[in-house]
Amino acid sequence: MSDFLLEMGVLSTARASVLDTVALDAKVRHMTPPLPLDVEGHGVIAEVKFSTPSEGTLQSPEDPRHAAVARAKA
Repeated sequence: MSDFLLEMGVLSTARASVLDTVALDAKVRHMTPPLPLDVEGHGVIAEVKFSTPSEGTLQSPEDPRHAAVARAKA
């Protein structure tokens, strides 16, 4: 595992240890539920990655925009 991922894990554990879980739980229980999604006539919002922290470069296209559209359609 890379040092970056190890450091992120340590920081996440530290943040989680100081959470006030009682207050967080109370806040979540009093939230109004989100409105249902109306997907009629809407496209898809997606993230297309060409590299990741753990794997490095997945693809190095000459035309990233064209490659992203092609990958999203696949």
